[in-house]
Amino acid sequence: MNKEMAARKVYNNEPTKSHDCVQSTSNTEQLAASAQTKILGTLAAERLSSLITPISTDHFFKNIWPDNIHYTQHAGALVNDFINQEEFRDLSSLLNIPFKGLSRVNFNNQDDITSKTGLRPEQMLKAYQLFQATIYLQDLQMPLIQSWKESLDTVLNLDPGTSRVGCFISPIGKGHHWHYDPYETIIVQVSGEKRWYLASDDWQRGIGLGHDRMLEYQEWAKCDKSKVPTPEKYQTFDLKPGSVLFIPYGHWHTVENLTESVHLVLNVSRSYLLTGTKP
Repeated sequence: MNKEMAARKVYNNEPTKSHDCVQSTSNTEQLAASAQTKILGTLAAERLSSLITPISTDHFFKNIWPDNIHYTQHAGALVNDFINQEEFRDLSSLLNIPFKGLSRVNFNNQDDITSKTGLRPEQMLKAYQLFQATIYLQDLQMPLIQSWKESLDTVLNLDPGTSRVGCFISPIGKGHHWHYDPYETIIVQVSGEKRWYLASDDWQRGIGLGHDRMLEYQEWAKCDKSKVPTPEKYQTFDLKPGSVLFIPYGHWHTVENLTESVHLVLNVSRSYLLTGTKP
């Protein structure tokens, strides 16, 4: 039994097999619980390693997390197993994954973006197919995703329940105007090709509220993003299926979908812990 299969059994409260006779004693139960905890902890580290390959986890924590961009062109086997789940293979299946919170459809009308929320899966699919709308699903709830969220909380030393996994389904073309998000984000490309443009976290912010990240973001979010100019310096990253991009808090970005695209957004939200504010 590999670690991924063992973790799924632990998550679903399925019994694990043992070569020894089963004994219903408290000592046996404690040993089993300890073994399960070790499996999940090891799996959490291996999942992070799969996201950040080819660098080591030591290098990631010493030199990348939480302030520096990291790009992985070809993620490891655990990530590829994750994104090749049956639920991600077609839009109808993806749109029927249970989720918490927000579902949003963005209609891109040249320089303006009109959003609608709360649409049913068939309505979202129709908006995508007929109007080339972008679909966002927040906090997907399928069991394997829940297990990945718990792994991220464990390996990044976050409070349980902090990490969330959302999904963007995008047509060909440019995405949102230059903007930044108030949390750390790991982007995992599921299908299609997407180009990311990233600029420094201190570019064009300057509204005098740097002492409180969330307050700063809330004030900035009220501004007209269409008036934000293109930064003079930025980096470009092309993501294909299996590519991963870590975006630190506050880094300005915009995207261009080179083909139809599906990507997962792993929000690890460390900044909420720093400010004492959660969404």
